[in-house]
Amino acid sequence: MAGTCGSIETSGFSAIASRNGREARYLGGLRPGAAADYRWLAKHGGVRWLFLTHRDHTNHHAELASRFPGCRRILGAADVNLRENKYMPSTGDVEIKPGNELGPLSLEGESLSREAAKEAEIMLLPQPGHTPGSLCLLYRRRFLFTGDHLSYSRFLGQLVAHRLQCWEDWERQIRWVRYLLAAAEAGWLRFAWVLPGHGEWARLPGEGSAAETAAELRRVITSMEQKPKGHTPLGRWILYVQSRMAPEKTLGRAVRAIGGGSDAWVLPRGARSSLTDFDPDETRVALRRLYVLGAAALLAAAGTAWLTARRDMSALSGRS
Repeated sequence: MAGTCGSIETSGFSAIASRNGREARYLGGLRPGAAADYRWLAKHGGVRWLFLTHRDHTNHHAELASRFPGCRRILGAADVNLRENKYMPSTGDVEIKPGNELGPLSLEGESLSREAAKEAEIMLLPQPGHTPGSLCLLYRRRFLFTGDHLSYSRFLGQLVAHRLQCWEDWERQIRWVRYLLAAAEAGWLRFAWVLPGHGEWARLPGEGSAAETAAELRRVITSMEQKPKGHTPLGRWILYVQSRMAPEKTLGRAVRAIGGGSDAWVLPRGARSSLTDFDPDETRVALRRLYVLGAAALLAAAGTAWLTARRDMSALSGRS
């Protein structure tokens, strides 16, 4: 699973292939037009399921489904996009649309008991917060595919969640990570590997026991609780990324001119603190500058409207 939020680059997914009733799995990302990947999947029996972690990691799902008739695509119901837009394809025809059930699910979206979860080779774990319908997939109770929900920081030496890229609600995301913690404390959830949509795939310290999984989740919850509430609107994130990726273009120059060389002002207050180069003083000056420019624009518009109305009144008076 590789890609960039907002579909600035290629979105990712996991494919699970099957041949002659015996499953051969391809758990990873596919690129558009990746002929070698498609040949490998076809050689191993095709694709039974296509797991999509969340709504902005769904590019090329239709291409793969058309190549493998009978493939059943999985995407959280709350993340289904009925109309294609600039950043996300339509996903209304996805076959399996799990809701945000408080419990483990099968690949068909059916609820699993805790006892069944202990034996399940593959299960889905709804984890809304980053997006309304984010899903994780647990394989063999060792490999957790997380999309953009959680990843591992080698610098911090622990699991992390990304406040800056939280599109829906940070508090909700924390609540659902707490549910993972409760599942690990109850003994039916454990994993040794974290495989995110962004960043490195990493093996966690230890043997991946339920107790060790719970300890890792407690650490990430503590760090999440120290960050501001709220979310980052996707439109503002895209504006920030586009201005940062191409600072020499008109948009990038305009953003930095308003910000006095900074682009942090584009983001909401709660998200700015996650930037490594965030300067609160620069952002305050940038916002004052933006308010002044906005007020000047409003005054100019009001003045233009007043002059136009006065000219029209004068013209009417002249006719009479």
